Amino acid sequence: ATLAYDDTTRSGRVTGSGRDTASGTRLQANAAFRLTEKGPAASDIVIDVTYALKGPLAQFGRGPIVRVFAAELSAMVARNLEARLRGEDLANGDAIRTG
Repeated sequence: ATLAYDDTTRSGRVTGSGRDTASGTRLQANAAFRLTEKGPAASDIVIDVTYALKGPLAQFGRGPIVRVFAAELSAMVARNLEARLRGEDLANGDAIRTG
């Protein structure tokens, strides 16, 4: 994955791709994020995730399953980010390990 920040617009993008060796299915994903000031001591962050799935899993009518998985993964990223911004410990089972 690659990560890019734009400090002037308070935004960024994470771009990544992967391939499942068992099925040959390929995934490309982008997550764009931006911060907007909500007040003197608060900000909102908006994260837009898009993805493209190609290969056997995409062709066998598993689109709804993939959408549910992508929605849950996006929700986990959001929970993880919120916890980090609050300074909370990420040791719970829901947290995605980011280093």
